[in-house]
Amino acid sequence: MLSVIIPVYNAKNSIRKCIDSVLSQKYKDYEIVIIDDGSTDGTSIICDEYASKYKRINVIHQENKGLLNSRYNGAKEAQGEYIGFVDADDWIEPEYYEILMTEMKECEIISSGVIKIFVDENGHEEYETNSIAAGEYSGEEEKVELYKKMLSYSSPFSFGILPYMWNKIFKKKLLLSILEEVDKRIFDGEDVSLAYIYLLKSQKIMLSDYCGYHYNIHSQSMSNKKRNVEFYNESCIYTWLYDQFSKTKYQEIMLPQLNSYMLMMLWKRNPEGYIKENKFILPVERIPYRSKVIMYGAGDLGKAYITQIHQNHYYDIIAWADRKYKYNQIVDGIKCIPPEDIGKEEFEYILIAINNSSIVQSVSVWLEQKNVPKSKIISLFD
Repeated sequence: MLSVIIPVYNAKNSIRKCIDSVLSQKYKDYEIVIIDDGSTDGTSIICDEYASKYKRINVIHQENKGLLNSRYNGAKEAQGEYIGFVDADDWIEPEYYEILMTEMKECEIISSGVIKIFVDENGHEEYETNSIAAGEYSGEEEKVELYKKMLSYSSPFSFGILPYMWNKIFKKKLLLSILEEVDKRIFDGEDVSLAYIYLLKSQKIMLSDYCGYHYNIHSQSMSNKKRNVEFYNESCIYTWLYDQFSKTKYQEIMLPQLNSYMLMMLWKRNPEGYIKENKFILPVERIPYRSKVIMYGAGDLGKAYITQIHQNHYYDIIAWADRKYKYNQIVDGIKCIPPEDIGKEEFEYILIAINNSSIVQSVSVWLEQKNVPKSKIISLFD
């Protein structure tokens, strides 16, 4: 049996269409588990109304705990061997689960395409599929090639396998084990925090180009007041995924993709900090998130880097090395040191913020002579 879990919070205007689309499925061996996450707008009454009419619907009411907790509680209540998700704002085609359950065969997971509906753009629709070719991936060599590009396909802004939870079908036992462990403080990026861990633990994976899930996208703006909270969320995602990827034999191919994903998350939070005419961009793909970094150079490039770091908190800048500043002088909240004292600091990387290749080369040679590993020296010209 398939358990379709619908987490819902204050969705009175869309929940009926969502539930009706699941009730209209041609695939008949399923139940619906609705997790009402403390709705206050009348959604709870609508859900109870459906549960009173249809035996296959089970409604669980809980205090507001967020999406990950809702999915976890839904998975615990699920009676089926398989689990699918539908968001309360969205709806699915009548053939959706019939097609996916047929294509899934003996695999632990199937990931399909989606139909994105841009609600604030007159309902404009776009079809989106996995960038990696459709088909079954079960052999070790096949899966390694799949894993190499599933989180970051061709750039930090593209996925090889779509990250959504609701365009997939999972095996309950494996999914529940991941839901039990995931950091439930994560409130944005919940899908990524689950989907790719599940994929790494799957023996057989099926990708499908079928698009039968309608995903409503509403434009949203983020206020500056929320940025500190948002960056805390990113820290939780990174810590969770880094820990999980590091426990697998695929860590060498997954950790670089994780850094690319974090670049995308930070760009999404504060695009003006990354894309601006004549402004240098931090080399976040070469220095892991939250690394302890010494900035070498306080010219225009160094100042541009520091401005971005103050905005996104991607690195932990422990010192700023430059000959023109006095020892222990504080500039932009960062301790300044003479280059000769770099060896006295505990750091993981040195970022040379100099926009001149010959000078960078000289500095790099000098640092290596000071026993700084070449792999820990990063510059614009690497």
